Amino acid sequence: MTIPDANKKTLTFRFDKPKDEIKNQLLKLKGKPSITDDIIEINLKPSIFDAFAASGLLIFTLTSYDIDKTEIICQIIPTTSSPDRLYFVPFLLFLWTMVAFALSFSLDTLILVIISWTILLSILRLSITLNKEKIENQAKFILEQLE
Repeated sequence: MTIPDANKKTLTFRFDKPKDEIKNQLLKLKGKPSITDDIIEINLKPSIFDAFAASGLLIFTLTSYDIDKTEIICQIIPTTSSPDRLYFVPFLLFLWTMVAFALSFSLDTLILVIISWTILLSILRLSITLNKEKIENQAKFILEQLE
């Protein structure tokens, strides 16, 4: 599944701390991040106890631009809480459309189908946008803990 670039976001922060100190603090804040040189990836997933938590990937790239100064570039990549939802909703709408047209093919049915498609696809898009905001807030919270 690919994520459109419109949903990705990049934040840049500068700290007056050495890169190793910031790296150690980032590793202590979250569960099990994956580490590659100066890149730390944190995969955020909702749990049973917090089903509405953010779902996505935070990528922190650490760069030293002075002896005791570090720049962190945080890339936010939201994902849907369930990739199946992206396929289930249009399939359900398609099935509902076929049943509606089989029962009654009229202008009223066509208007009802168009309104239903618009509302449900708007809700899907809104949930992706809200998830992006949750991940951005989570990234800002993590970086505020470093100060």
